[in-house]
Amino acid sequence: MAASNSFSASGSSEVATSGEAPASSRSHQSRASSKGKFHAACIKLDAFVQNSAIELTLLLLYLLGNCLIFVTGAYPEIHENDPGIKGVLLPIARGFGYVLNLNCGLVLLPCCYFIITFLQKTVI
Repeated sequence: MAASNSFSASGSSEVATSGEAPASSRSHQSRASSKGKFHAACIKLDAFVQNSAIELTLLLLYLLGNCLIFVTGAYPEIHENDPGIKGVLLPIARGFGYVLNLNCGLVLLPCCYFIITFLQKTVI
């Protein structure tokens, strides 16, 4: 296989062997194939969103609720003029405490439902 040197306009040399395309056309081909990969990924993402729209909506509402609860807990503490670390970390701690209460309540709901269902089936 014979190699031929060609110089581009920028002055860099490109070495192409016989049967291979120069580097500039290879990069064009890779850009075209990356566009095809991007298009395929967009199609897969679109199909995923259409198939799981309800789950994604519930997840978005859950995250939005957690953020809202965090702000509800942290906001009253932000306006306190406490110097030092208490003025910075206390609002964050209160916000995360509110979020923790919400999430613990959401975990307990199915547990309580299961316990009540189990007690209804037993003879008391």
